[in-house]
Amino acid sequence: MRSLDEIWSWYETARDSLRIIRALWETQPDLIPVSLTAGTVFETQPRSEVFHRLQQAERELDDLTVVALWASVKSLYKKIPRTIKEEQQIQAIKDYRDWIAHGRRLGRRKGMPAVVTPDVAYERLKKALQSIQA
Repeated sequence: MRSLDEIWSWYETARDSLRIIRALWETQPDLIPVSLTAGTVFETQPRSEVFHRLQQAERELDDLTVVALWASVKSLYKKIPRTIKEEQQIQAIKDYRDWIAHGRRLGRRKGMPAVVTPDVAYERLKKALQSIQA
C-alpha cells in the first residue's frame, strides 16, 4: 500500500505534466515535434478533441487520486476518533470516494455528494492520521 505522501507525489507529477501539455497544446502546438505525436491521439484527432481529452484526463486524475488517497487510509478509518472525523470532514471524503467508485459508474448522478479535490482530501487525511499517531 502506498502512503499518502507517495500518492501525493505521483499525483503532482501527473497533474503538472498534463497541465504543461494542455497549455502547450492550447497555446503553442507547433512547438510539439511531430515525431512525439506519431501514433497518438495528438496525431489523429482534431486539436479541439485533444484539448477536450486532456481536460477530461485532468478531471479523471483528480477523482482517481481521491480514491487512491482514501485507499491508503481505509484500514485506519475506524481508529480515527469521531470528533476528528467530524472536525476534519473525513466522511465527506469517504462519501465522494464511494460515489466515484460506485455511484458514478452506475450512472447515479442525482445523489452526487460535494466534490472533494485531491488537495483537500490529502490535507484532511494527513491531519487525521497525525492525530491518531500522536
